[in-house]
Amino acid sequence: KPADLKYQSTPSSWLTIDCNVQVDLTIPLSSCATYQEKQKSTRWAEELNNAVIFFNGQVKDSDGDLKEEQKKSRPAAHSSNQIISANILLNSNPFNRSTALVQVCKSSLSIQGVVKCRGYVSSNKPKVKDAEQALKRDLLNSLSDRCEIILNGSQHESQKALCPLPQRVFIPIPGSSITLCDYVFGDETEEDLHNRFLEMLDQEVDYKTFMFVEEKNSQDTYGM
Repeated sequence: KPADLKYQSTPSSWLTIDCNVQVDLTIPLSSCATYQEKQKSTRWAEELNNAVIFFNGQVKDSDGDLKEEQKKSRPAAHSSNQIISANILLNSNPFNRSTALVQVCKSSLSIQGVVKCRGYVSSNKPKVKDAEQALKRDLLNSLSDRCEIILNGSQHESQKALCPLPQRVFIPIPGSSITLCDYVFGDETEEDLHNRFLEMLDQEVDYKTFMFVEEKNSQDTYGM
């Protein structure tokens, strides 16, 4: 029997979950391990996995509906660009602490500052657990990408170097509701960014539409 095709009268929409996270962590690096390999075992990643997340200032059950209360208060409201504010509370359990951990490493990477993370979930009956997973995955991926850019693109001559993390930017794709995420350095000019995204997207993009979502104060320290 052939499958039945059902057409939707309205296009699908997505909820945007925005969150600012204060980051202060140190990652040991060896000569043979990548940042992705190290982040899987870091305690900070484990704390993030057990973190409590507030959505619009409220803690909700993971299996519950993300928009349940909004439906009751504003049943007629509907938007294709709905934004939910989130806060991540890292839950460190003092009873699970062990003695000091000693690791042999070639160098270490310290990250300090406020990092912006953003998750997307379908607006069709979104669950809290889907939003939680989207935020945590985006935060880990964002830190991983930026640290890889720093480690692969920098040659540190001193024993300790201090530099800002690449800034996160979202670029709207003309003619669609999709945004492209990328990372830029503070010394890149408007012309540099225009040429880069023109080559990447093969179409003109307006610099005025770029969304720089972070202040230029997050930094990383790379010590030998």
